[in-house]
Amino acid sequence: WPNTITETIDCTRFTEDKTGSGWEWDHATKTLKITGDLLIKITQKKGNDNYGIILPGEATLDTNGKKLYVAIVSDGTTYGNGDCVYSSGAITIKGTLMAGRQGGDIFAVAANKVILSDGAQIEANSCIGGVVTPELVVNGDNAILADYWCIVQFNDNVNITGSGTLTLDCGATPINCNSYTVEDSVTLKFNLSPVSKDSITLTVPDSLKDGIKYD
Repeated sequence: WPNTITETIDCTRFTEDKTGSGWEWDHATKTLKITGDLLIKITQKKGNDNYGIILPGEATLDTNGKKLYVAIVSDGTTYGNGDCVYSSGAITIKGTLMAGRQGGDIFAVAANKVILSDGAQIEANSCIGGVVTPELVVNGDNAILADYWCIVQFNDNVNITGSGTLTLDCGATPINCNSYTVEDSVTLKFNLSPVSKDSITLTVPDSLKDGIKYD
């Protein structure tokens, strides 16, 4: 990666414009713009919350056509909790965010409200979940890709609003919450992961097995 950093970008601490390796913060517009392909690699600390990026409420993360990968990894002995991108308020995601983890309960994005700009995509490779939020706003064509859950809000309702198509590609259980509501203007498209024939145990009479076909 042309730019690699190992410390959290905590934009809630900035009181003026800031520039770092592969990123810049516009304080007036509350925008964190990625200016060069950037790897944020955070080593987990046991018992602590770990973050790659912390944004204030009403802020925007704009990948600006660059590659952004936020990884929270283990030192091989300890694991922690945390989020690759976190905010206590509402945030907007522009572009593609790639997030990953090595052990620990790590989620890609967690915020009180997550707004996806048109074309925004979250790739939560190996993360426990893609987005943790009570409200997700869709604009145009959006996608969340994850190895586990795409949308998470433990024991609470998730309200999906906006307008457009949200593609969820996270296996057989893309949503983990108590319930979720979707506005009529939003279409959910579920891309389920293929299941191999060997992983299926047939529990039907032998006389019917010949009628079952596998793709």
